[in-house]
Amino acid sequence: MEDSSVEHGIELYPKNRDGGEYLSVNTGQGSINPHQNDQELVNHSLSTKKRRVIKAPRDPTAALLKYSTSHYVPYNPARNNVGSHVSTKFTKFSQYDGYSLFMDPGLTDIHQIPRPGVRLDDSTVAKVMIKYGRKTLHNNWPAEFDVAGMVRATRVPLGYAAKKWVKKGDTDVDGNIVAPDKEGYYYLWWRGIHCLMGKEGLDAGLYMIRPSFEEFKCQGLSFKVTHRAAIQLASGNPHDPTFTTPGHHSEPSST
Repeated sequence: MEDSSVEHGIELYPKNRDGGEYLSVNTGQGSINPHQNDQELVNHSLSTKKRRVIKAPRDPTAALLKYSTSHYVPYNPARNNVGSHVSTKFTKFSQYDGYSLFMDPGLTDIHQIPRPGVRLDDSTVAKVMIKYGRKTLHNNWPAEFDVAGMVRATRVPLGYAAKKWVKKGDTDVDGNIVAPDKEGYYYLWWRGIHCLMGKEGLDAGLYMIRPSFEEFKCQGLSFKVTHRAAIQLASGNPHDPTFTTPGHHSEPSST
């Protein structure tokens, strides 16, 4: 089994403040976590202002599920088929119907990701979130990120999932220990509250809209023992081979 400390250009920090693991960017010049001094995280977690009631996660509506993977034309690097940039304030996902969907699980150069004009799949969302600050995230990919740089709560999981190989004995963001018979790939959670499960998690019926005002549990990316990936392949090969991207193998299957 290969070392899980580095996977697809993303490197694991050993611990976050809650004892779980989180991810950083492997720049070739040492690892960085651009959110380690994120005042938003500090303010969100430590604020003494009025707390609001956190409701339970809820099922997505049919109107939201329309904006799943099959709704978008895949981005093809040979054609550079980006859509026209939508500069108006976000109100609904239909604003981005003209965008293509960027998916490249083997991406090694984050600068190859188009800026305005594409939707991003979950694997790519994980990569850009640990590289860029919240303003850049929102300005470049407003369909994915709100003005605070957080993944939009009503964003339907897209394309490839963001996954991490987890070994027996590893600890998740909630302090749970992975059982000996539960090694495998697990979906990654941004700040412990938003699961980047991709199309496969959506197809498995795992997607729920996260509640508003939920407290961040960690910086960066983590995993939860409750969300073992629906598709389990060999260590180092987390992606469904039947689900590929244009310019690489074949068109993705529809949702």
